[in-house]
Amino acid sequence: MKAEIIVSWFAQKYGKTIFRKGVVDNKYKVWIDKKGNQCVCFYDTMRDRYTTAINPQIKHMELIQ
Repeated sequence: MKAEIIVSWFAQKYGKTIFRKGVVDNKYKVWIDKKGNQCVCFYDTMRDRYTTAINPQIKHMELIQ
């Protein structure tokens, strides 16, 4: 199963909120890091690579047939 998502998170590295379109696939992963932050690894279709977001908000999810 795959799903399209829109993810946003505050990137401390850049000092701003990032918005990305992505795909949930078999490599999608959610975990809590040592500092207690929720982390999500997803395929970023805008950058054509996997991206990890820290404390993200997932705005939209739609299944892909």
